[in-house]
Amino acid sequence: MVSMIQPSDEDFITYDISVHDFHEMLGLEGREKYSELKEIVKDLMSKVVEIPRKDGG
Repeated sequence: MVSMIQPSDEDFITYDISVHDFHEMLGLEGREKYSELKEIVKDLMSKVVEIPRKDGG
């Protein structure tokens, strides 16, 4: 999902991903379990992603 972020993004941009695609990315088996995915998303939202700039910032 981080690969969706573009170097040209100037500000926070909302990226959308379908539940089906997210389920596949995680390698989960069977039908989508929305309660399980909700917990995974909550956990991901607490993570920090730093993307270095070309100027070292």
